[in-house]
Amino acid sequence: MNSLRARLTLMLVIALLGSGVVAGVGLYAQAIVEINEQFDSELLTVSNNISAESLPNQKTASFEEAQEDDDVVVQLWNTDGQLAYHSDEEQAPFPKALRDPEVLPAANDRWHSYSRRLSDGRLLQVAQPVSARREMAVGSALRLLTPLLIVLPLLTALVAWLISIQLRPLRELAARLEARTPDDTTAVAIANAPQELLPVVTELNELFARQAAEAERQRVFLADAAHELRTPVAVVKLQVQRAQAARSDDERSDAFGALALGIERLNLLVGQLLTLARSESRAMVENRKQLLPLDEKLKEWLAAMHPLAQEKNLDLGLVRADACQVFGDPNGLQSLVFNLVHNAIAYTPDYGQINVSLIVIGDAALISVSDTGPGVDAAQREDMFKRFVRGADATAMGTGLGLAIVREQAARHGGTVALLDNPAGQGLTAEVRLPLAVNSQTS
Repeated sequence: MNSLRARLTLMLVIALLGSGVVAGVGLYAQAIVEINEQFDSELLTVSNNISAESLPNQKTASFEEAQEDDDVVVQLWNTDGQLAYHSDEEQAPFPKALRDPEVLPAANDRWHSYSRRLSDGRLLQVAQPVSARREMAVGSALRLLTPLLIVLPLLTALVAWLISIQLRPLRELAARLEARTPDDTTAVAIANAPQELLPVVTELNELFARQAAEAERQRVFLADAAHELRTPVAVVKLQVQRAQAARSDDERSDAFGALALGIERLNLLVGQLLTLARSESRAMVENRKQLLPLDEKLKEWLAAMHPLAQEKNLDLGLVRADACQVFGDPNGLQSLVFNLVHNAIAYTPDYGQINVSLIVIGDAALISVSDTGPGVDAAQREDMFKRFVRGADATAMGTGLGLAIVREQAARHGGTVALLDNPAGQGLTAEVRLPLAVNSQTS
């Protein structure tokens, strides 16, 4: 049964029925006690009002009423234990006690009995079967439970109606969600929502807010990407036209050289756009996170970039690498390091120097990349992290996405990034702080 309303109604009806059963059992037990006390007293009264001489022709009015309504039996026993008289076809067992109410077992029933010794030595016994008392107790309990049995269907309908009213905000929320369009990320408002429903509404609204922010981010990203792709595509098209219209081998060679540069720039832009798109996928980053020895990975990543540095005769070196571990996405962190070092290689003049270091400071790992390039003016450094923004004096081929990718990956890993002056002199230093894993080892 998947209906919350049906389950609540069923459970309350079961509770009512269970309460009725418990009440019935209690009423029956109480009725038995009260009836036993009442009829034991009646047996005593009947016994005291009957004499042996009045049997069997002159029975008292109290005996006649008791015998008619309550199945009371009067028996007279001789001194030798023989039954001299009994007032009913049913016969009660011989008594065992005198002037004390007792319960006597019989073949098909039990009997409540009261006996007294007459002056001539005979026993006068007044008895009543337990079954008669049980029937009276059941009747009394049913009379008391009848109103509850009558009211129970009405209570069930009332409970179902009240539950339906209380669940109305939940149905309203479901109806509003069902009526929403896929791109509707406005907040949901439920008037007079119960306190138990408020956390659900709050979480839904936070989810819609995140979806709205993600949709806006994607819209801006697509708009920027389309704008940035338009220029290199136009350049490539123009160079193809130049190559087709070339009248000499030299003109054709120049056109193909320019075309190759344009394709290289377009390839770099598309690659970084894809990297940025992947870096903005929070689910992808979270699913790929694992415990990484950052010092070993940093050495591996730098080794892969040495050929790029050698093309410009750059001195790319790892100055220091403290042993430490971080919890992160290996692809994302590799992209972070690659973009930092690639920027340094791109903007450092030939025969320059690039120093990379990994230092553990407190509970953070500090990755720094220092170059001997032209640097970036302090007033422009924050803008350099925006998409498609390049320095005013940028001369190397680039897309303006490298530092945006670095900041995005650092944020996804709970870290920060900053651009600083090179402490060794001319150039720029990029510093990334990442939180260490709990079991990280420091040197």
